[in-house]
Amino acid sequence: MAAATATTATTTFIQEYAHKLTDAETRWALEIKQAVEARSDEIKALSDYEYAQYALVSRGDVTDALRRIQGLQEFRDEYKIDDTLEQGMDLLRKFTIQQPWFVLDVEYEAPLGHFVCVYDYGVLDPSKVDFPEDWRIYLGGLYYIFQILQSNLGAVREGIVHIVECEGMNWRNFCVEFARRNWYHMIEYYPHRNKEVSWLHTSVIANMMHAQYKSMMGQEASIIRVGCQYEGYDGRLDEVFKMPHPTVAEARLLARYETFLITRFHNQQSFQLPASIPETDDDEDSDDDTNSDNESEGDEENH
Repeated sequence: MAAATATTATTTFIQEYAHKLTDAETRWALEIKQAVEARSDEIKALSDYEYAQYALVSRGDVTDALRRIQGLQEFRDEYKIDDTLEQGMDLLRKFTIQQPWFVLDVEYEAPLGHFVCVYDYGVLDPSKVDFPEDWRIYLGGLYYIFQILQSNLGAVREGIVHIVECEGMNWRNFCVEFARRNWYHMIEYYPHRNKEVSWLHTSVIANMMHAQYKSMMGQEASIIRVGCQYEGYDGRLDEVFKMPHPTVAEARLLARYETFLITRFHNQQSFQLPASIPETDDDEDSDDDTNSDNESEGDEENH
C-alpha cells in the first residue's frame, strides 16, 4: 500500500509540475537570469522558459548554467540557428534525408512525464557529414530534436529516455572525430538531463563507441546500459517503428516533430518568471509551493 501511495504521489507531482516550477527552482532560474543580465555585454538574453530549463538542469549551480549558456550561444552563432519553427522543420527534413532512419521515433509518455527518443546507430553515416552545410544540417537537426525533447518543464525535470538499436553497426558507423564534434560543439552545452539510456544488440563496434562516450561524458556515461532488450522484443527496432510502411512512418515522424516543436515554442513564449525571488519559510528544496505559468498542455500527444 505504501509503495502504491508513493507511486500515486509521484505521478501527481509529475503531472502538476509539467508546467510549473517549485519555489526553489524559481529562485535558481532568477539567479541565472540576473547573472546573464549582469553580463549583457557578452551573453545574449534568453527567454524565461530557457532560464527555467537551465535551472532544472544545473540545479542552483549558476557557474555551470553560464558555461552552458555561453557554449550554446557560440553554437547558435556558428551554425546560424535562429530558433524558429520554420527553420526547425527545414533542418529536421534535411536531417531526415541526410541520415534516414537514424532517429526512428520521438514520443511523450504523459503519465511518466518524459520523452522517449529511439535511434538506430546501425544506419548512422558520418561520411555524409563533411562540408560546413552538412554539419549545419546534422547538428542543427539534432539541436531541434533536443528542443522537442524539452518541450515542457516537466520533461526537462524528468529527463530523456534514449533507446538505441546497435545491431548491424560496423566501422562505417564509427568515427572518433565525428563523435567528439557532436559532443563538444553542442551536446555538452545543451541543457538536458538523461533519465535512461539503453543500447540494444551491442557489438564490438558499439562497445568501442560506448568507451568513446565514457571518455567524453565522465560520470554521466554510467547511465548507459548495454546489451538491453526492448520490452521483450528481440528483433531490430526499425521493424517496429517503420510500420505500416516506411513512407507512412516517416510522415508520422515529421508530423510529430512539428507538433512538439509548436508546443515547445508556445511554452517558450508564454512562460514567465516572477519579477523577484519568492520569499518562503519552506525548505529551499520544497516542492509544495509553486509558481504557475500559462504553458500549453498540447504536448501531451496520444501515442
